[in-house]
Amino acid sequence: AGAITGSKHSVFAEIKSADPLFYIAAGNLHDAVPGATSRAQYRAAYEQVLASLTQGDLYLNVPIVYTWDAYDYGPATGTVPARAAAHAAFREYVPYHALADSASPDAPINRAFTVGRVRFLVLDVRSDRGVAGTTLLGERQREWLKTELLAAKGRNPLIFVVSPSAWLSPAEAGRDDWG
Repeated sequence: AGAITGSKHSVFAEIKSADPLFYIAAGNLHDAVPGATSRAQYRAAYEQVLASLTQGDLYLNVPIVYTWDAYDYGPATGTVPARAAAHAAFREYVPYHALADSASPDAPINRAFTVGRVRFLVLDVRSDRGVAGTTLLGERQREWLKTELLAAKGRNPLIFVVSPSAWLSPAEAGRDDWG
């Protein structure tokens, strides 16, 4: 479950007090844009989150590894009307490791980084999906993931895949997850 936009819940202060190396927000950083049509709407959602006394304080003071999901990106296909706006606002507001494809302004926001001997692979299961129901990643991200997994094998004893979609789900038609 994601955060309510601008939440003042104490859990954010508790996480900050634990002094984590970083905080992983795997989707739904806010719940403000399922029907967004403009960059201004995405900006307003980020601004509201950052203005929160607890939620914003965590995100402004603890490194964050964030990828979006349905409520903070939009519907589950790459044909979201505000696709370019979502990507532009992400790049404007969110600190992030180098993207796998930084040449295109609306390429998926998937990326990889290493901490010690642990390799983190951060997926974008929203913005580059194929035809609904065929793939969560799209072709280019799927190939990137395969390459990353093979490269990490033998080099990184632990590979941590960050995905906002549920891994362990029944295989049923129309599901919006890995099932």
